[in-house]
Amino acid sequence: MTNNPVDLDGRRDLRAQKSNEIRRRIQELQDDLEISKLRQCELETLLLATPAQTWQEAAAKASYLLELFSSTLEAQDPTRKKLISHTINDLDRLRSRP
Repeated sequence: MTNNPVDLDGRRDLRAQKSNEIRRRIQELQDDLEISKLRQCELETLLLATPAQTWQEAAAKASYLLELFSSTLEAQDPTRKKLISHTINDLDRLRSRP
């Protein structure tokens, strides 16, 4: 047995290498999406744990919900997109005040 790994990609033709690379990237994307979903669940659990204690915390929760809504079909209307953007900017501006 040898410690040198065998380069299987070098033994495949170009089409097989490309197909293999696509499979790898799809799997990486699926893994990333799964991790992202887990992190989102953790964040939402944290946001639900206690009521907001300050306006800054309430604004952070509202911004998060607006960001979620902005990815829906209903939010794709140009007027709604502008309203969401302006509202998030307002919340960020007000949140940064002492």
